[in-house]
Amino acid sequence: MMRWTRPLPRLLLDGAMLICLVLAFAYWWLGNAAHEAIGTVFLIIVLRHVTNNLFWWKGLRWGGMTVQRGLNAVLGGLLALAIMALLFT
Repeated sequence: MMRWTRPLPRLLLDGAMLICLVLAFAYWWLGNAAHEAIGTVFLIIVLRHVTNNLFWWKGLRWGGMTVQRGLNAVLGGLLALAIMALLFT
């Protein structure tokens, strides 16, 4: 079993998300079925990414809130809302 705390598996996961996102944008060339399949794989990979970084979400409540940490939290929240909108649409 692959350990997800090492950099290479995490980078491969992020790369797979990027590839799925770019392929999902190629809707007119790939067609609807491929778009739906790629979107489903993208959602699964994003959920795995979120579970890998669950410690980050849990740690938001603790520690001092710096400007960088606040911007990261806002960006993470907006990204989570965007993924939820994709899920429901």
